[in-house]
Amino acid sequence: MALLEPDLSRALRRKPAPAGLAERILSRLPREAQRDREPYHVRLRLAWSFAGAIALCVGLGVFYVNARRIERRNEQARQQLVETLTVASRSIVRAESKAFTAAAWGRMKERLAHTEASAHDEDEDAPMHSPAPSPRI
Repeated sequence: MALLEPDLSRALRRKPAPAGLAERILSRLPREAQRDREPYHVRLRLAWSFAGAIALCVGLGVFYVNARRIERRNEQARQQLVETLTVASRSIVRAESKAFTAAAWGRMKERLAHTEASAHDEDEDAPMHSPAPSPRI
């Protein structure tokens, strides 16, 4: 182990960099970075794909929200129509009932007038009703 240490320290000792090493490294960097980067048209196509996907999602969201809004408005209109028809139906039934009652009273008055007129025509002196029976003693 003692023999290994001097060889190891000699191999790992600090040495000055060869001349032009920094320039060679820096000159190779842009070419390697250029090779690793994607071409411009690929990045542009990817950006447009993301923009299209986002626009599609926004469009579908707007379509869905609009469809829900229309459904709610139609449901409200249906409920208002049912309420309106219910009120109209009740009003018609009341009016029909009043008309029927008025017509029935009118017919009853006509019959009464006809009955009284026919009783007067037959015998004006005759009583309308038969006389009451006399009591038995």
